[in-house]
Amino acid sequence: NLAKSKIGVGMMNGGVLNSGDKLTLIEATNGDITYPTDMSNQTGQLQVGISALYTFTLAQDPANKKLFAVVDTGGTPPQTQPTPPQTQPKPKKATIEITTPQTEYERYNKGGVGGEFYLDGSKNTLSWNGTPNYINADTNVKAGFSDTSDANNNSLNFNENDSTHIKDIYAGYSRDENALNNILSIKNTKVNGSAYGGYAKKNAKYNKVIINGGDFGGGNHKIYGGYSETNGEASENIVNIEGGSRQELIDIYGGLSDSGAAINNTVNLSVDNLTLGRLYGGYIRNGNADNFSGNTLAISGKNITANNVENFERLNFYIPVGFLPATDKMLSLEHAPNLA
Repeated sequence: NLAKSKIGVGMMNGGVLNSGDKLTLIEATNGDITYPTDMSNQTGQLQVGISALYTFTLAQDPANKKLFAVVDTGGTPPQTQPTPPQTQPKPKKATIEITTPQTEYERYNKGGVGGEFYLDGSKNTLSWNGTPNYINADTNVKAGFSDTSDANNNSLNFNENDSTHIKDIYAGYSRDENALNNILSIKNTKVNGSAYGGYAKKNAKYNKVIINGGDFGGGNHKIYGGYSETNGEASENIVNIEGGSRQELIDIYGGLSDSGAAINNTVNLSVDNLTLGRLYGGYIRNGNADNFSGNTLAISGKNITANNVENFERLNFYIPVGFLPATDKMLSLEHAPNLA
């Protein structure tokens, strides 16, 4: 059900399409698509990098199975939104490698080897460049952890791991307070658990997860931009998938809260041929708080497959260079989308 959704379509700079080409944005295998009440192209929501040579008109499928964008080569450039300035805090730093001495490792590990590896509090940078062989028990990794205060402005660069003992990874984790402005970056390596930008008892906001390749190893693993245990907000978070060909049917949550709002989250899919599980802009376990408003799914890769998409107000499609209208699709879903 796309009745309340706002769809935006633009062509990335350098792409070539012909006027009249009909591009498949969504195809639903099971169930019928309910089309947006407003079928205008929401170009004002799109960002930089869009070609001025093309405009698109949304079109329905008589069988209610597809949503199309029809190309017009006489277009005008869409409006763009400025990127807000970002502050760079002075971090505390730690680097873990295969050769890291055990005495150095245990400075940051609660209870010796195994259990919880973390740096205290906020404004930390942890680079995980390899897992030492002496780690022989399941371990969660947290760039910033606090029992009683916020865990803010932490960065976890998870660059190399071949151990099955490294499980859930967190940029920021606060047991009693907030997790704000944390960044988790995963690059071409193995993850044997779930990945969190920010995890908090209260608010988990303004966090970011960036994935550039890697293997989540199957299982019931998930990716969260922000996660709130209680009635805190899980809002304004971002998940970017920028590399890799598949993510083992992983479910992705822009923001998840037990009973608070989960709004204004963004999931960006920038890779061709991804195979994913369920995609949620926002998700609420209990109650009726808002988990829809402002959530955005932005797709600039093609032939992406997912189980379902839920709780996104905006769907933005950036047609990639090399898109073949006769054979390519932007997004294929096992189940018709439920976004109302």
